[in-house]
Amino acid sequence: MKRHGIHKRTLFMLTLTLCSLFAMSGNAFAFTAPAQGDMWFELYDVFYDKLVEGPLGAACVGAMLTVGILGAIRGSIFQFGVCSCAAAVVFSLENVVSSLGMVA
Repeated sequence: MKRHGIHKRTLFMLTLTLCSLFAMSGNAFAFTAPAQGDMWFELYDVFYDKLVEGPLGAACVGAMLTVGILGAIRGSIFQFGVCSCAAAVVFSLENVVSSLGMVA
């Protein structure tokens, strides 16, 4: 009887390849805020500073936390976890995006 599926050696080689790719490209994922006068500064200023860190971002985080808490009251732990994690990511979006290069 022939076995179908991924063999251990193939899985090991795939894992080794992915780990080496991530280790070699650590600085390629880094992101910094654009400097004033840069082409993308206006877009960054409007999107991040005015929307995400402004009152709209705070309202979105509050709404996500409210939906998560209501889900926990109804007994949906999955909804609580997803909404809480999403609110935490939106709350600390700049740290998340700028630290992607430090993973490897």
